[in-house]
Amino acid sequence: LSSYYNFVYTNMRFLSFWSRLVLIAWSTSGMGIFASVCLAPASALLCAVLLPLVTGVFLGGVDPPMPEMDMSMWVVAQTSFARWSTEYLTTLELSKEPVHNAYRISQTYDYFDYKESNQTLALMMLLALGLVWRILAYLLLEAKSRDSRRSILVSLKNWTQMSLSGSKRDKSNEQSKPLEIEV
Repeated sequence: LSSYYNFVYTNMRFLSFWSRLVLIAWSTSGMGIFASVCLAPASALLCAVLLPLVTGVFLGGVDPPMPEMDMSMWVVAQTSFARWSTEYLTTLELSKEPVHNAYRISQTYDYFDYKESNQTLALMMLLALGLVWRILAYLLLEAKSRDSRRSILVSLKNWTQMSLSGSKRDKSNEQSKPLEIEV
């Protein structure tokens, strides 16, 4: 993540920029974890990489910008890490711009429908999205685990019933034998 700092040429300090990228990585990795739990191992890796990539491209609010999205796409974009991370980083970066760029900044905010006051909301959404994806993955793992435990318990129950019924037969055979006494 730290290599992006030199590519972006940001007005933010390194630690500030890096911490924002870690937050975005938290959100996207949660989505990847969920995808890897849902899918078969053969396709899980590919989907865990492609899902955040595709949602980042189509739901980031850059092209098309948020005001130009139809209602269904806009609603789905509200649940996308890309929409909130783009607004978060853009508003943080533009807040560091000199005052003489105020007109350009206001045009950018209007075009993308960003608000500097949404920084806290964007931060909370990124945290929440990462957490929600992880909770969903955990619940799915629990459900899968419960199913596998149930099948193991059924197998164990059947095995013990067969073992017990076999030992009862052995005891009944022992009782039916005549008692032999050696002289």
